[in-house]
Amino acid sequence: MLPFFALVRLGMWWVLLLALAIETVALRYLFSMAWLRAAKVAVAVNAASMACGIVLYPLAGALGYALLEDMIVDLFGATDLVEMSALWLGAAVVDTVVELIALHVICHDLRIGPARGIGFLLATWRARRCWWS
Repeated sequence: MLPFFALVRLGMWWVLLLALAIETVALRYLFSMAWLRAAKVAVAVNAASMACGIVLYPLAGALGYALLEDMIVDLFGATDLVEMSALWLGAAVVDTVVELIALHVICHDLRIGPARGIGFLLATWRARRCWWS
């Protein structure tokens, strides 16, 4: 199944560029980076996220589903939309954590506080929303 999903996603290359553009804008304004540096950093942190995601997505999905399934079903019901939304939000949270760690490793001089972290979470959430749509 993995090759099938990979081929489907390759056909959506323009969405990847849109997601990178969203994160570039977020890096530019949240961390006062120059446009070129923000674009390079966006590519680098997304490459780190992709590499880590190969292991983290299945692990986070299995653990998150096992831990949160009852609560999510009790609060929102058990529909495909609810499960896709939970998956989408979970992916954004995992991506944000990995990308903020990568951002800290790549750019030692940046101050990443709670406000900037939440701002980057919102940008990542929006970028992932484009990717999942």
